[in-house]
Amino acid sequence: MPPAHITSHAANIVDVVICPEQMDAFKLSLSQEDRPPLDVVIQSSPVRPPRDFTSDDVASITTWLYACNDNIRSLSYCLEADLMDIFEDNSPAFSAHEVFFDSGKMLRTLQPFQTLTALALRTGYSVPLSFLVQLIASCPALEDLTIEKLLSSKPRESAGDLEIYSSFPVHIPTLSNLTLSNYGYGYATRLFETIAFPATAQVCLTFEGRGRPSFRASGTSLQPVLDCITHATIQYAIVSEASDGEGPTLRMTVASRDLQFSLHWQFQVGLAEPPSEWLGFENLGTDVFRLNGLRELDVELQQIAFHITHWQELLYPKQELRHLKVLFFGCQPTSTKYLYQAFCEYESRNDFELSVLEMTSSTI
Repeated sequence: MPPAHITSHAANIVDVVICPEQMDAFKLSLSQEDRPPLDVVIQSSPVRPPRDFTSDDVASITTWLYACNDNIRSLSYCLEADLMDIFEDNSPAFSAHEVFFDSGKMLRTLQPFQTLTALALRTGYSVPLSFLVQLIASCPALEDLTIEKLLSSKPRESAGDLEIYSSFPVHIPTLSNLTLSNYGYGYATRLFETIAFPATAQVCLTFEGRGRPSFRASGTSLQPVLDCITHATIQYAIVSEASDGEGPTLRMTVASRDLQFSLHWQFQVGLAEPPSEWLGFENLGTDVFRLNGLRELDVELQQIAFHITHWQELLYPKQELRHLKVLFFGCQPTSTKYLYQAFCEYESRNDFELSVLEMTSSTI
């Protein structure tokens, strides 16, 4: 890897990439007085044998960040995916906490990053909400926020990760993009209870793990985003059938037509759970599917056997719905019968339009 860890954009924006094998060159740059706007990436090293930052390295980085905090435009912290096997059973040599403040200091000592507009935290394990919320509060100009857990096989967070020390929500008035990937449902719900942002922000959520989702949107800052959605697509598919003592794996996606909101769920259910339990929208323990302001909805089912109760749960709360389009991919013949039965019971307006398309496995 070349030692040139600092490169310039044509618009006088400087890329700063900080990784272990370049620390000597990085420390030489600390004495530079010229401080143009900076895009900073702090990442572990993918080299072999593996190397990571020492405590002295982390101290140097932290000192430099605060010295240049008024010039930093974007900041990305990333644990390289190549090192996941190394950190699978061992904690990494450093954490996001150490990068932002010296060991032993309290969260209230975190200094503000007044010019930071983009923040990305891609870590092997969970970033505690107490730290994340305090960091967000120190970035008043934040526009893009990405929080991603790279070890998605361990989606559950500890009770300590969900603790919040402030009872007041943190407002992010300039936020336009928020991405949360591979965190648990409780973490996501708690995050949206704790931060506030414009209803016009683009939100992308990804969940993966075991057990049926229990994510809640009502009463959180996500609900205004959902209330703005008038056109959406819901896709529902079985990724893998039950086998070897394991239950089936399901994938669900919800997306607004303009992609302001997108939600990707993939989860494995218990082998003993009947399909009526893990297919039902109400039984999912989530209110995202209600989307009460919808006027047009596309539903795509792949090898899924919906019963009449599933259609009732999906249709009845949507009083503003005017157009429903359903695509059946390789589904049982009874699926359309249950849809028509539920539709006949649905108290829709005269201008309601229903479109149905069936595709067999031979035409997919």
